[in-house]
Amino acid sequence: MKYPFNYTKRFKEKDSVYAFDYAHLALAELDELYNDCFDYYEETTSYDNLLKKWSEDEIKEATTSLEELFEEGYYFSKDEVNYQFLEDYNKGLISLPPVHQCNLQCSYCFADQGKVFHGEERSFTLEQVEKTLRFIYYNYMKDYKKYRIDFVSGGEPLLNFDVIRHVKQVSDKLYEESKKPMELWLCTNGTLLTDEIIKYLDENNINIGISLDGDESQHDLIRRDVTGQGTYQKIVNNIARIKNNKELTRHTKDIWGLVVITSKTKSLVEILKHHESIGLKNVQMKIVRLEKDSEYAITKENLPELKQKYDELFDFFHEELNTNSVKYIRMILNDNDFAGKIVRRLLLRYVVQNRCQAGKSKVSIAANGDLYPCDSFVGMEEYKLGNINGELKKENPFLKLTIQTNDPCSNCWARYLCGGDCYHNSCLVNESIYKPDEIICEVEQHVIRRALIYLNDLTNRAPSQHEFLVELLEKRQNMLF
Repeated sequence: MKYPFNYTKRFKEKDSVYAFDYAHLALAELDELYNDCFDYYEETTSYDNLLKKWSEDEIKEATTSLEELFEEGYYFSKDEVNYQFLEDYNKGLISLPPVHQCNLQCSYCFADQGKVFHGEERSFTLEQVEKTLRFIYYNYMKDYKKYRIDFVSGGEPLLNFDVIRHVKQVSDKLYEESKKPMELWLCTNGTLLTDEIIKYLDENNINIGISLDGDESQHDLIRRDVTGQGTYQKIVNNIARIKNNKELTRHTKDIWGLVVITSKTKSLVEILKHHESIGLKNVQMKIVRLEKDSEYAITKENLPELKQKYDELFDFFHEELNTNSVKYIRMILNDNDFAGKIVRRLLLRYVVQNRCQAGKSKVSIAANGDLYPCDSFVGMEEYKLGNINGELKKENPFLKLTIQTNDPCSNCWARYLCGGDCYHNSCLVNESIYKPDEIICEVEQHVIRRALIYLNDLTNRAPSQHEFLVELLEKRQNMLF
């Protein structure tokens, strides 16, 4: 090879061949001549073989153009790329479950309705709230300039609304002391929202995310209450009550739709259409994390079906461009949606070295003060990081874990957009945070290929919309700092 470093992934989609420079997030559609020249530079064919198909002038013109790119460091390079990772996790991220209990019995629940936590303390007390937040501000995450608490992890937060109120009171007090703000997010199943609660959330600027897996038949298939009854109508009625209340702020009405994708999910396109029809403008669709023997898990057998669903989703986004629209793709452009995070990273043109900040700038705190890398690890004692009342674990394996240090990821072409498998999912499937789920890796690579082609199409067919999305995401990104 003429160049020591190769950052090229080529793939075929329908009748086209693409070359992706995963170091610079650059994509090129190749005709047959240029594809053959890439073979030559990757030393899978010889110059003599090129001459059997192409004239010397054709080869010279193509290789001259390519080598101009290579000299600039694209695709093939004399020098190793010095990656500039965007560290947009400058917040201390805390998952805090007001209670390890739930009023629903969702079939795929990672917390098993709160039963994964085995401590005797099932609820946060008001005293524990202040002790916990002071520990965060002045000890465990003292170097951060701002924080975010997600009321999630282990149950339905609204079963202990007094704790949510108290967290707000304490965080306001800590802001007066430190001038470091606390952002609050409520992740709820949406069944217990009352006028009083909604008014409080609105007056205190608390963000709302509601779990809703699709239309009534899709949602009620899995998300049922303790009596076995579906919850769709109650949730949708509560969403409508918020949307139609003229006294509420736009912030409160901007509800996030939280979706779990399982083997039973019928259509990602229909989920987006449904959520848009009831007024949800932001959606995150995440793949379920379960042992492979669960009927809801993504397995080798149903993997082709999931890839087909993502094909249908990106085909739908391509169709949107026929009317110069990006309404639906815009709904998932966040760093939590499985596909949307990839498109977002490509639009912002940055690479990542972690799937998330679990165990780094992110921590989950159980009702007894135990610390875990994230809400999904609660109850897994081998991954406990310590306790706010005692010593912290001396060795935190998550601090050094990146795509560069994890062998299965370090050689993958998709690593800088993917960031690696969910550590909890790796544990469920392979009993190790260092061994990613190969099935999810395959889905991720498939989605990245489709996202690349969509961005190529967006740039060529709707440049004004491409510019609009970039500007929108840059504004959102600036708000993170």
